Amino acid sequence: MLGSVWDRLLRPERYRQRAAPKGGFSVPMLMERDVEAIHAPLLVTNTKGRFVVSPRGRDGRSRYAFFECSVQEEAKILPLLYSTLLGLSHTPGYPTPKASLAEALAQVGTGSIILSESLVASVCGEGFTPKQVTALMHTQGHVATINGMTILAGPLPEKSALVVASPEELGVYTRVGDYLGLQLFDVRRTVVVVSLQ
Repeated sequence: MLGSVWDRLLRPERYRQRAAPKGGFSVPMLMERDVEAIHAPLLVTNTKGRFVVSPRGRDGRSRYAFFECSVQEEAKILPLLYSTLLGLSHTPGYPTPKASLAEALAQVGTGSIILSESLVASVCGEGFTPKQVTALMHTQGHVATINGMTILAGPLPEKSALVVASPEELGVYTRVGDYLGLQLFDVRRTVVVVSLQ
């Protein structure tokens, strides 16, 4: 497997775990980085692996937490992001879900589309069976490229999708051993939920 969906959606960073003073490895807790004002508010992970809205500090820095999550477990984070964004869509200033991919693409521009398995054939063509989609995700890291947009498949709810901006605009994926931290930049403009129900 080439990695996860996340290291294609976000700018990946990987660090080696450091040895703990009494043996074994130390466990990372937080990462802090400079963030431009246009990237706030941020959606970041906490130590329980949930997404929380985080402001940019007055010093121009932002924190996000690490949680235990192996590369093989990363797929479970996509439905969590989807449900978090769905919840935020009821908050003033956050976009409501779009009823079509065209509407979402008009808002985000270029980047990637993550489709639920039920939408892959309708977007990419009837030749894409679930078995083929899984094989393509494992071997080449994406299902297809259409009009410059990378098409990915993930465990999203039936007939749903996420349209996301380019990795430079979307945020950072940081992995330290079996610990992961995610920092997404202003999801009001970088991620759009699509529900074709």
